[in-house]
Amino acid sequence: MKKLKRLFALCLSFILLCLCTTGCNAIDEMRAHHGVYAENGDVIMVGKTQYRLLPNNKYLAATNANPDPIYVTDKDVPVLLSNMLGVTFRSFNDGLLLRSVDYMEDLYYCRSDKYDELAARLKEAFNPTGYCYRYTKFNAETQEFTEHTYLLTKEQEEAVHEVVAHVAGDARSESERYNNDYSITLYSCSDDMLLQNYEYTIEKLYGSYYLVEYDNITNMDIAYTVPYKKYAIFDAICQSKLEAEKVEDDYYDNLYGYTEEKYDIDYEVI
Repeated sequence: MKKLKRLFALCLSFILLCLCTTGCNAIDEMRAHHGVYAENGDVIMVGKTQYRLLPNNKYLAATNANPDPIYVTDKDVPVLLSNMLGVTFRSFNDGLLLRSVDYMEDLYYCRSDKYDELAARLKEAFNPTGYCYRYTKFNAETQEFTEHTYLLTKEQEEAVHEVVAHVAGDARSESERYNNDYSITLYSCSDDMLLQNYEYTIEKLYGSYYLVEYDNITNMDIAYTVPYKKYAIFDAICQSKLEAEKVEDDYYDNLYGYTEEKYDIDYEVI
């Protein structure tokens, strides 16, 4: 016990020494990212904002993550030790959700002003109303990535439904999924995209579009060939992701002096 106390005091002294060189701003920053457990862990307070533990639901989608972690501790842990002794959470959906960064168990907390509404929805059956996908944007000035979610328009939804309804699906070998030009994971979702479930993957392979779903019975991919007349709609669906990727590619091309010529790997040849 004495050794533990000495270690604790040593760590605290080290942190205080570091903070003395950076001033009050560092302490204020740590305090802004320090959460405290209350009510036996069912409540988290981050400053004056209260979050309440949500019931488990596999469809709940935490998106648009804030890159700055929040360290949650018991109330008697000093803020200066929060990043060493705290449980790491991240804020999602513009501060609506907190999610624990624990690969053994996902814990979601909802901001208390929206808790009753969301908790009631999680107890009901999931009835999706549209499709969406997630992608990241790179900011060349800050060199940071931010997550975004794109909600398909009604015309784009109808195009997806029509392909699945009117095109015969073909079983496809697993190796082909790695050979595409690009792909987008498509989720069925609620209007606000808080509830999501994987449905399809949009793939472009050798210039052709495919809508792919996984068959749990055969454990194979089923690929639906998108008719050429719908290519313009699928181009529009993929546009946000492709534009974001181009910004990142252009940045690194300019940074490292890459030419227009890319080094592509032909997996079929391999």
